[in-house]
Amino acid sequence: MDYFEKLLPKDLRSYISILCAMIKKDLFLLKQKTADIIINSAIILTMELIVWCYLYPLLGMPQELVLPMFVGWPLISIMINLGFCFSMKYTLGALYTGYGFMEFDLTLPLPTSYVLAKYIISFVIEACIATLPLILIGITIIQYLYPTVIIAGLLPFCLLYIMNLSLIAIVFLALSFWYPNQWFENNVWPRRIGPIITFGAVFAPWHQVYVFSKPIGILMLLNPLTYVTEAMRSVLLKGNGIYISLWFCIPILILLFLVSTLWMSKSVRSKLDLLS
Repeated sequence: MDYFEKLLPKDLRSYISILCAMIKKDLFLLKQKTADIIINSAIILTMELIVWCYLYPLLGMPQELVLPMFVGWPLISIMINLGFCFSMKYTLGALYTGYGFMEFDLTLPLPTSYVLAKYIISFVIEACIATLPLILIGITIIQYLYPTVIIAGLLPFCLLYIMNLSLIAIVFLALSFWYPNQWFENNVWPRRIGPIITFGAVFAPWHQVYVFSKPIGILMLLNPLTYVTEAMRSVLLKGNGIYISLWFCIPILILLFLVSTLWMSKSVRSKLDLLS
């Protein structure tokens, strides 16, 4: 390890060392609240399982739609709510109050990109600890209750889930700095997040929406959230012809990563320039 560290430039070694120390601090703080996080997530999971595994099938929803719908609204809503709460730490008001240690982090001898990377890494770790084990438990319970539901790949699903969490963190961080603080708090949900969720293939698989209404199906293809949702369905359930192909979704998700990262960098730097 020491040999490889010597191969790195001195400044880069220093940046990586500071970044690791910051993440280690976040993990220590996370350890203090892990029990509360797991309990809260377990309560949410229990309610979602009751709704999607019992009440909706009781009302006539086909069994083969239980898991695709579970990967839709319950899972996506959890991810987006986590992203929204994460971004609220780093709005313009956070710079003035010091909430979330951002005011301190910006004084460290560290490029802004490393500070942003630390926030995203810490968010993904916390979100995975809070949700991923319980999501896997929920998927297992659904498969047990409905044996006709065939699960294809849990490990690829977990990797894709982590990737999508990172994308959501980047997008929400960009949003929180792109708009004025008051506008973000009051308007981002109804004017940005709400429409994206509504037309994001969250409430039904995209193919079924397209069969019902081709204009709405085509409109959904313009929505990035469609590819986030359909990719997770496709990798978990192997498509079966009713989900957008994973190999079609992945290049679009990679492109979204690049565009969102550039947007985040621009929005953060422009906001910090206004404060400097």
